[in-house]
Amino acid sequence: MRKGYCLKQPVMDRNLEIRENEAAELEALLFASARPLSTKLIAKSLGMNEQKALALIEAFRSVLEKPSRGLQLREMNDSWRLETKSIHADVVAAIRSERGERPLTQQALETLAVVALRQPVSADEVTAIRGVDSAATIQTLRGRRFISKVARQPGQPGRWRTTQTFLDLFGLRNLDDLYRDNKLERIFGPVYGVADSRNNSAQNGS
Repeated sequence: MRKGYCLKQPVMDRNLEIRENEAAELEALLFASARPLSTKLIAKSLGMNEQKALALIEAFRSVLEKPSRGLQLREMNDSWRLETKSIHADVVAAIRSERGERPLTQQALETLAVVALRQPVSADEVTAIRGVDSAATIQTLRGRRFISKVARQPGQPGRWRTTQTFLDLFGLRNLDDLYRDNKLERIFGPVYGVADSRNNSAQNGS
């Protein structure tokens, strides 16, 4: 007899069957969606009230927290997204490279680090911090949707900030998540120290 199974246990448990089916439907719904889904929309799609949907979501998130699972459920303003765990970023990056998706250059990664640390920040400020003209690199990052322009005030230079695509790429729930569990060093690697030291120098000199 296989461990964990009991022949005396009824094969069909209606309540258990319903719960497992709901969890499977939730997983399929999240997997199929390219955008985060609100609790309200999930509840409507699964034919249940929001309280029950939220309980199901939290239960599913607990299951995904196990080390044996490669996905996680991320909350964003009462919306939910299924994504790979950041701990598996190297594996995901490898398959993206195999498929021909371009990795970020060191220059682009350093520029992205400066924007992430100083946002909203102007192109001139990025150049001053890096010590290298960064206009072309900023446009590259903009083209790949990692940064976007903030609404400009009259008489003020355009400023840049990171986007949801940036958060998604590195498996971050929000910008505060950058400062947890050494994520800055893990994401930006050797360029983080450069960007951070220049960032501090710029701040001290201002």
